[in-house]
Amino acid sequence: MIDLRQNMSAILVAFGIKTATDSPRSRMRHFILLSTFFTVASSITLVGAASFMRVRETVGRAPIAWASDGLISKDVSLIAHAVAIDPDTRSIVMDWYPRFTSWALNCSEALTNPTIREFFVPLELMDSSSPGWSLTPPPIPLYTLNSTAQCLGIRTDAFTSFRTVTRMVSSRNLLPAPSEYFEVYSLRDYPFDKYIAPLAISVKDPATGRLKSPVISRFTGVVVNFEIIVGKSLAKGDAAGNGELLVDLLIKRSKAVQGFVVATAITNWLASTSFLVIMASSLVYTPHRIYSEMFVVPTGALFAFTSIRANLPGAPDGFGTTLDMYSILPVLIVMSFCSFALLLIVLCRRISQITFSDPGSFTKTEESDAEAFAAPTSTLHPFSNRPSTIDGQA
Repeated sequence: MIDLRQNMSAILVAFGIKTATDSPRSRMRHFILLSTFFTVASSITLVGAASFMRVRETVGRAPIAWASDGLISKDVSLIAHAVAIDPDTRSIVMDWYPRFTSWALNCSEALTNPTIREFFVPLELMDSSSPGWSLTPPPIPLYTLNSTAQCLGIRTDAFTSFRTVTRMVSSRNLLPAPSEYFEVYSLRDYPFDKYIAPLAISVKDPATGRLKSPVISRFTGVVVNFEIIVGKSLAKGDAAGNGELLVDLLIKRSKAVQGFVVATAITNWLASTSFLVIMASSLVYTPHRIYSEMFVVPTGALFAFTSIRANLPGAPDGFGTTLDMYSILPVLIVMSFCSFALLLIVLCRRISQITFSDPGSFTKTEESDAEAFAAPTSTLHPFSNRPSTIDGQA
């Protein structure tokens, strides 16, 4: 240890951080320089990492391909806004903001002959909690857009909206070709679980009864803990000439969540490794003094790790994820074993030091132990080259 400190001092002297004469003034200068360096370096690193891991807004438009122009409705356009994602119920909440295009809006006939469009979403994709969900035929339109409201300014674009709650797919067996995007995972793979949310929407002209594919001019919305990517989109038609817009949303945990969980797992392993080193030192350095933190920290960490697991962002309830198997469970086992071993080692050594020559009196060995624990005598710490007291304070 002394050689290590000497080598570090030589390196600091070589770089001009430390002088050969270690005076109080030079120590203060070294302290200020190192503190400034650590503060600036950590700030730049963490700010750069935060900018990289920041949750991005959903961007994209649809469709990007269609069979024929007759399948596309050029009368209306939509803005899709992601509101919430629930991986437990496998659902995604979307707000849709419809509006008539400027060339299709005829305000001169808004009162006598208004333009009406109805929006439909297949029942198979909707969750039972979605507004407008009903098993009773015929299908009920989720929203009816009337040109009268837009022409007369009764509603603004911000309030002309409807909401859908649709399902997400978390099994690769339910998709025809999931390899086009990525492999689909479940909550077991937290925080690397991924999902696909298939969307289908069509707009109907009540005058003709035909269904067409609307145009989604923009995807927006930021859902905390998740990243949404607009995947394949297609305007599909049937033999009768009806069109429908199909969009796949690719959903995965954000980089911030993944980075936080991975960093937590690494620090847990580092803490458990340090406690293993403490236990090994207690076996190697036999004539050692016992410090209170050798028991307080491992025992307290057992309760801290449990609360950390419960407070991870978006962590699923229950136990059995990949994170649990490779981080939480082994770390808890290591910490429990270290606490048990340290207590047992200390107990056995205390018992071996106590010899009773007379039941009513202390022996010489016992008296020396009592004096050692009663007075803060200076002893040599096994990991330091300077004297320290019994409780670890210099």
